[in-house]
Amino acid sequence: MYSLKGKNAVITGGTGGIGLAIAKNFVENGANVTITGRRESGDQVAGEIGATFFRCDSTDEEQVKDSFAKTESSGGKIDILVVNAG
Repeated sequence: MYSLKGKNAVITGGTGGIGLAIAKNFVENGANVTITGRRESGDQVAGEIGATFFRCDSTDEEQVKDSFAKTESSGGKIDILVVNAG
């Protein structure tokens, strides 16, 4: 396996499907994970896997900027970005 210990990762579209699978894997390998998405269930999903959730529509530039700023203010610089929404 590999280690992502101490790395801060953001996964857009992380509330389901491939994005959620990536988020789970990153958490299992030690990363501090933030998932973003439009689903109202995002907080619950994040809580179940040990991640943080910020509601964000990736087609809205201001929402993306805001979610990245919140991520950095709560956990430090972003080391890994998985652009999965779509």
